Amino acid sequence: MTNSWKVTLVNPSSIKPHEESIPELTRKLASEISEMGRIINPVVADVGRGLVIDGTHRVEAAIELKLPKIPVYDVDYLSDRVRLLGWARLCKRKLSVEELLKLSARHGFRKAGENEHPYAAHFIWSDGTTLTLTCYESHIAEIYRALAELEKDLRVYGVNYVRDVELETYVGTGQYGFGYLIRPLRKEEVLEVVGSGGRLPPKSTRHVVDRRPIYILFPIDMLKQKDADRLFNEWIREGRWVELPAETVADRRYDETVAVYYREDLRDLYPTKLLEMVRIS
Repeated sequence: MTNSWKVTLVNPSSIKPHEESIPELTRKLASEISEMGRIINPVVADVGRGLVIDGTHRVEAAIELKLPKIPVYDVDYLSDRVRLLGWARLCKRKLSVEELLKLSARHGFRKAGENEHPYAAHFIWSDGTTLTLTCYESHIAEIYRALAELEKDLRVYGVNYVRDVELETYVGTGQYGFGYLIRPLRKEEVLEVVGSGGRLPPKSTRHVVDRRPIYILFPIDMLKQKDADRLFNEWIREGRWVELPAETVADRRYDETVAVYYREDLRDLYPTKLLEMVRIS
């Protein structure tokens, strides 16, 4: 790891998520952390800006468990090494353009004129039909709130999430009736929402972070100690970092290169496929 981008311990209450949490997921994660007795992956945050980039539920689970500190990968959010991307929505069941326009109008959306930007959502169908929606609302938080309400109505059509760049490929297979992209965000807009005390709906953003550290496996009992920082530094020195390429699959698939924290004495805690990759690296 570099000196300027490192894993450190941070008070979870001092960093603010930019997306809303899902309460049942927070409770589930808190239970898993308590049962395992370890934090598996560090939260990704820009500590200086007080922004949680990835790890909303980990932060809230730590607060629920009354952990005074949590491992955080401290990065510069505005750096090119942090990319802000998005999620596409796929729907299994078919919905006509006319029906979608009626449904979306309830949430303040209308069909966008030719070359009208920025759009609120862009839909494509398996037969090649497209539709772009816009709205009169200009505040980004309100646009995303309206998009979230529209998505709730679309859940009866079977909503699934994929990376934004995969939308056309998935719809093109014919396995899905239609899919859509929501309005792309800029980092400055994310910071503005958090700075105003707000949050975006879940799945508003997808961040790709260079050399994302995973499998820190730090015991939560040590987080509760007065000398937690010293214990954490010793923990880091006792292991090694193994860099793996983008598309590595561990607990999930990672778009970026990842840095796996590895300790031979904890080998039973790593997924089998990840363990194989680490050992041959």
